[in-house]
Amino acid sequence: MKPLRGQKANKEDFFLVAKVEMTVEDQAAKVEFGVLQGQEGATDDIYNYMAGTPARTLRNWNVYARFNDTETAEAGVAAARKRYDELVAYQKEMMAYFQAASMCRT
Repeated sequence: MKPLRGQKANKEDFFLVAKVEMTVEDQAAKVEFGVLQGQEGATDDIYNYMAGTPARTLRNWNVYARFNDTETAEAGVAAARKRYDELVAYQKEMMAYFQAASMCRT
């Protein structure tokens, strides 16, 4: 995993990772944010997550940020969770406003 900008990567850096799992039947998505330590550890965890996908389930992942220490990594996870919750609340508010079962931008 190559950093986009900033300090040189260290093999023991912390990575902010989002994992999404959606079942085909009910199309309910489960989103998890977490911190993985080390390039090899993060790679192994993501590989195992994708390789262990159950039948009729879709999985996706994304690395959002790289941190040098635990404190900033945990602050990054808290900020990502807060932003996600704000976006979900906003989506619910808009769906109620338009009284629609679903929304899409055209």
